[in-house]
Amino acid sequence: MITLYDHIQQLRAELRGCYFTRRERAAVQAELGRAIAEQAELDHAFDAALARGAVESHRGDRGRRVSGPFPLPTNGYGVLAPFTGEPLDRKLIETNWDNVQRVITAFRNRVVAPSLILRKLGTTLRQSALSLAMREIARIERTVHNLDWIEDKGLRADTTDV
Repeated sequence: MITLYDHIQQLRAELRGCYFTRRERAAVQAELGRAIAEQAELDHAFDAALARGAVESHRGDRGRRVSGPFPLPTNGYGVLAPFTGEPLDRKLIETNWDNVQRVITAFRNRVVAPSLILRKLGTTLRQSALSLAMREIARIERTVHNLDWIEDKGLRADTTDV
């Protein structure tokens, strides 16, 4: 299944690179307009959820739903305490969200190599806010990956087979 973002990119590429009749071009432009409006509606809903602290992200690959923030236990984490780290810096992610989106778009559109961006972010002595925000997002991704690994017996079997 194609994502909405990829669908929009595909329609834009078709409009740039294909020859259409006026009727076909109008149909593709109308479809692109509907897709962009749907994406804007989704972005607005995500921004509203982010503002009120109830962000939900959908994992399409497993059909699982991960939502947050999670309620913290009142008595600490018990046996899970060694596995917990510092809390996420949500403000940092929120303030740099537009720049993170630009970097992701550059990766997807192959405008610039990921290694070049990572090299540029790593050259400064003090880390930029963007690199810190990307580190926070990477922590989320690693957590979700580890939870997938724990949950999926096939993934565990792949890593333990010798």
